[in-house]
Amino acid sequence: MPTPFMTRAALAGLAVIAATGSARAQALPISTVQDLLSTGYNVYVEGDMGTSSAGYTSGSQGAVAVGGNAYLTNFGGHTSATDGTNVSLAVGGNLTLNSGAVYGGPVSVGGNVSLNNAGVGYINAGGNVALNGGSSMSVSAGGSASINNWWVATGSVQANGPATLNGSLMGASAPAAYSAPINFAATTANLKLESTAFATMTATAGDTLTQTGGGYTFNATSSGTNVFNVTAAQLAQMSGSQVTFKSTVAGATDVINVVDSGNVALPSNMSFAFSGAMNDNKVLMNFVNASTVTMGTGASYDFGLMAPNATLVTNSSGNFAGTVMVAALTGGAQLNFSNSGGTSQVAMPQVSGVSPAPMPLPGSSPLALGLIGWF
Repeated sequence: MPTPFMTRAALAGLAVIAATGSARAQALPISTVQDLLSTGYNVYVEGDMGTSSAGYTSGSQGAVAVGGNAYLTNFGGHTSATDGTNVSLAVGGNLTLNSGAVYGGPVSVGGNVSLNNAGVGYINAGGNVALNGGSSMSVSAGGSASINNWWVATGSVQANGPATLNGSLMGASAPAAYSAPINFAATTANLKLESTAFATMTATAGDTLTQTGGGYTFNATSSGTNVFNVTAAQLAQMSGSQVTFKSTVAGATDVINVVDSGNVALPSNMSFAFSGAMNDNKVLMNFVNASTVTMGTGASYDFGLMAPNATLVTNSSGNFAGTVMVAALTGGAQLNFSNSGGTSQVAMPQVSGVSPAPMPLPGSSPLALGLIGWF
């Protein structure tokens, strides 16, 4: 479970990230799925993550992007993006974090921020910031800043609106205009196109899905993308089984299309094996038409998951070891990199779309050299 807030030593260590922040001004906002994957975003949610009544629990090993609101409880974030922004958590709407820590890199939020008994590195928000019990290196608020029982580096609070410290007005300089690290509208549009492109591909000739005893084997025979088409009913039959992905061909990757609409249930109590040239970051399940994808019980899924029109409903009895890209996300499964390392390695198809106009990102978070104790 994440610690309530970061130690001061861990916060000081984040100064190394800020010291390299000069590259941030030259970075462009992410606008495609391939950009997400290549820069370390392992979770992409088009809309909300968690709900106002039930925050998403557990945590993520990779950087997380949420286009709507993020409601997080006892949540831990560990890794920053590698696109020059070093962001660990990017939110297009509002962020509510009740307990937990996001300590891989800065938190970037387009709307308002509410943190309670939590710890983050750098806070860069387009709206108001309310901090109650926790710690951070710096705060940049496009609106007001309300800070209570919060440890922060001295002189590192910026706000366009009133800034208060334990109820009293404090001096705060004006921040640079907020600019998002991700163009969520463009990235979501691209995700939908990529999923549709995969779904319209024909099954790869020579590839087989076989059942032997209590197990299933996907055998990929071609270099590049191998396409398998299965139904939700076939997928459900794999509950309690070992599923093996194998290939003797270098460069082979698997896309498993499940084209059923409505609610699709992931198998429960299943295990995975990989043989030959295959490993877990080379397998992607694509649920192009599903409105809900529900996690089974006692299952740890070793594959990437793409469901651009679905809410992924998870539970704390298992986890995902692979990239997750969905319309909305609820529950509390741990969200990890693939066991073989990193984000999905399945190449995205070339799709048409309108390229967004580049938008500059803000410069590095202000470094405060004089660290003080709790205000």
